[in-house]
Amino acid sequence: TSVDYVKIYNRVDCCQDRIIGAKVFVLDSVDDRTLRSLGGNTANLCGEVANADRLSTIYCSGNTGSYVVIYIGFRQYLTLCEVEVFAHPSNANIALSMPASQDSVGWNGVASRATDGNRDSNYHHGSCTH
Repeated sequence: TSVDYVKIYNRVDCCQDRIIGAKVFVLDSVDDRTLRSLGGNTANLCGEVANADRLSTIYCSGNTGSYVVIYIGFRQYLTLCEVEVFAHPSNANIALSMPASQDSVGWNGVASRATDGNRDSNYHHGSCTH
């Protein structure tokens, strides 16, 4: 899939700055070896979240792959309230209701919340990962 851009909805009720520095990749696989190498990897990197705004749009310039990975390299909670992936040629959100995963879950903030279509950015309303 040729990904044009990714929209990431951040938490606004607390801890907004945790997302700063998160990197967005488009990858062909998400095996352990690939994921371990992301820290210094710039291949297939779309961009990095630069601020703690409610919405960040990361442009991928047509990077191709089957998976979008949002990676934060340091030990920090990454809370995503919605992730939307827009791909060529449809320019529709292809992530909606698709399977999602994360390496750990805190406070019942399961990965499926990131692709449920609910952009509510208040964690306590049940729409954000943790």
